[in-house]
Amino acid sequence: MTALFAGQAVANPGATAVRQGERALTYGELAAAVSRLGGALVARGIEPGERVILYGRRSPGLVAGLLGVMAAGGAVLVVEPELPDERKARMIEIAGARRMFRVEPGAVPAWAADLDVVAIDPASGELLPAEEVSPVDLAAPRPGADPAYVFFTSGTSGSPKGVVGCFAGLSQFLLWEREELGIGPGDRGSQLTRLSFDAMLRDTFLPLVSGACLCLPRPEDETPSRVVRWLDREGITVLHAVPSLVRLWLDGARGGDGPPSELAALRWTLFTGEPLPGSLVRDWRRAFPRSGRQVNFYGPTETTLI
Repeated sequence: MTALFAGQAVANPGATAVRQGERALTYGELAAAVSRLGGALVARGIEPGERVILYGRRSPGLVAGLLGVMAAGGAVLVVEPELPDERKARMIEIAGARRMFRVEPGAVPAWAADLDVVAIDPASGELLPAEEVSPVDLAAPRPGADPAYVFFTSGTSGSPKGVVGCFAGLSQFLLWEREELGIGPGDRGSQLTRLSFDAMLRDTFLPLVSGACLCLPRPEDETPSRVVRWLDREGITVLHAVPSLVRLWLDGARGGDGPPSELAALRWTLFTGEPLPGSLVRDWRRAFPRSGRQVNFYGPTETTLI
């Protein structure tokens, strides 16, 4: 997975890899930060497949942390600050995690008191405080069957269950989607999925293995009345979206101030995560007739993304 990203960083080091408002990192800057983060974990004795918590909100630093864990050969488990502390502690217990990348500012929370915690700057993806480490080689191949990530089911049918995904499955999916949709430099993807769901990997990594730009909304951009305007303003060309959220976006867009958004740059709207009503597709097409094509992905955590 990291080798796919590294190839784009070598080919396009000055291109923008990730941006959030005024924050932006080029492919070269992001690759350097990821290499150092991976080196920090290796220096601390991480083992292949070892679970590493990534704690924080959407930011360039969180993206660097995702790649940094994988670059070190670990399996990343993303934990959102909004989750109940009891669920956080249970996830860590089930996963058997001993280390954490903390992108969230502030003191180490009580539920993470027993973890080896490394702080990451949300804006730059650099270690806090800075330390001398031997960077890892992002292009080094990883055994395909090794664990790359752990995400938990919602628990609607019982206790939440940890589902492990491997490097080969994630890489194969990203390559398929990149080639099937023709994603490349000049495209702009968004990351709007909740960080606790494995779909965030698809949103995050598809642009980064394609030489495209990953755009992260700020918290104020995520409200139903503003998100469509944010997509329009950022010129998003590839959008993964949950049907129930799209319904809220459509309702919010109708009540917004100013000229209506057109989403004229959008090439692909990829519906995923829930059953897709035909009425929603018709409403989307009526609201944004210039917004390209729509695809129904669906898909639960127990498969590789769709």
